[in-house]
Amino acid sequence: MTNHPPPQEGTPPEPSAMNDALPVAAQTRQRAPAEPVYDGEVVDDPRAVRQTVVRRFVHWWGRSRCVPRALTSRQALRQAARDMIV
Repeated sequence: MTNHPPPQEGTPPEPSAMNDALPVAAQTRQRAPAEPVYDGEVVDDPRAVRQTVVRRFVHWWGRSRCVPRALTSRQALRQAARDMIV
């Protein structure tokens, strides 16, 4: 709410700085043309595929019951070596 009295019908509106101002370049809200974005865009990166395969193998190796316990991690290997020495 404003505290100004309502304008009367016979009086012209008060001058403002906006009426006398020159037009300036302002940001527009129009869309800029861009390339389409596709969901699941194909990326040719052979390193990513190799890293995924290696990561899967390492996780399987660490969790598999077929692999000896001493070979599942560096910490387990270190402990097994200490146990063999003693």
